[in-house]
Parts: sequence; structure tokens; C-alpha cells
Amino acid sequence: MFLLPSAVYAGSSSVDQSRIVASGMQGEAVASRLRVTNTDTIDQQYQLSTPETFSEPMSMNPQKFRLKPGQSQDVVVRFWMPEESQKIYVTLLASDSRQRSVLKVASAINIPIEFVSSRVAGVAIQNKVLSAPFTLPNPWHLAVYLIDAMLIIATAIMIRRHRPAFGGHGNY
Repeated sequence: MFLLPSAVYAGSSSVDQSRIVASGMQGEAVASRLRVTNTDTIDQQYQLSTPETFSEPMSMNPQKFRLKPGQSQDVVVRFWMPEESQKIYVTLLASDSRQRSVLKVASAINIPIEFVSSRVAGVAIQNKVLSAPFTLPNPWHLAVYLIDAMLIIATAIMIRRHRPAFGGHGNY
């Protein structure tokens, strides 16, 4: 019974994208535009809520805004690309701008975001600078290559000294 008057304050809104697909390199900043429309009959206040499980920073510009009934506004959602491809939901919260209480009733639109992280084979990204670690070859590999080279040279010398008898010029 106490919640009945509060239910009147829950508003309705719409967004122009049903999902966002973001692709890029790990650690790269990516932005997406989102058009928010107040489809209710009262002024609405909006803000973005991100899941606690998503560790990368995410923001919306403007962070909070108000819309009159029927009014729309473009907002920019910015985020850093995570290391692994993943799917999350961000929530656009809409509440009656007339509410003054600490406890507010709000409606929410969950927007799925799919992150498609690109990777370059053998390259690590640290502080937005591409760097590939330099490693020395295994000493045993070097020894095997050296022995192979010596055997090839020795075989070539032996073949030149002892020509086969097929051409008629050899000692066989």
C-alpha cells in the first residue's frame, strides 16, 4: 500500500539501439552513440549503471541528464576494450525528476554490449605501446644447427673430391 503512490513515478523510455557491438584492440578506447527518448508524460532523469563484474572503466557523456516528455538526446558511451571478448549488460536508469527522496523508484533499460577484442599474434600490448619480447634461441638448438652446417660442408667437400664414375671423370 505504501508503494502504490511511488509506482506512479516509474517512467518509460526508449533507446535507438537494441545492442552495441564494440571491436578493437585490448586497452583501446571505444565510443558508441546512443539516442535516448523520454516516452513518458513527465520529466525523466537518466544515468548509466555498469555491472560490478566489468573491470574496465566505462562512462556516458553526459553522465546525468533530464528529458522532457517526447524529448530525445544523443549520448556517447565510452569504454576501454577488455583483454578477452565478452558480453555484458549496462543499464540506463530513468527516474522521475520530481522525486526528492533518498529511495527512488526507477525504470531501467538493459543494453547488451558485446566486446570483440582483436589480437595480433605474438604481440603484447602494454600502456598502449606495441612491444614484442626479445628472446634468445635455446643454446642446444644453436649447437644442432652448427653441427648440421658442418656436416653439409663436409659432405659437399667430399662430393667435389670424389666425383662419381657415371661421367667418366672419377676414381671409382
